[in-house]
Amino acid sequence: MGVTSLTGIQLYERITLIVTPAKHHPDRVYVNKVRTWRMNMFTIIQVACIVALWVVKSTVASLAFPFVLIMTVPLRRLVLSRVFQERELQALDCDEDSPNFGEDGQDEYNEIHMLV
Repeated sequence: MGVTSLTGIQLYERITLIVTPAKHHPDRVYVNKVRTWRMNMFTIIQVACIVALWVVKSTVASLAFPFVLIMTVPLRRLVLSRVFQERELQALDCDEDSPNFGEDGQDEYNEIHMLV
């Protein structure tokens, strides 16, 4: 079940794009708005963070796992914002299936009445 759900994850798609020629890349926001080598660099940084989290989890330092996980937030906010432009980060971080917000900022799920 976990392997079959990998095809819908953007990180997995970008990992496969590293070895795929550019002419065969799909028509996605992160492919069209970001250069291929910068997209690959972002993907490699993400994979390195996942590997670091896995190593910390698997060693004696597993008690530091929450701290290392929390440190990924400043990495994204401070370090990656200096390496990548804001529009590149928005394209790489976007979720194409995200709900559409209206001008009042309300989510579509807030309009549905739930029976309690």
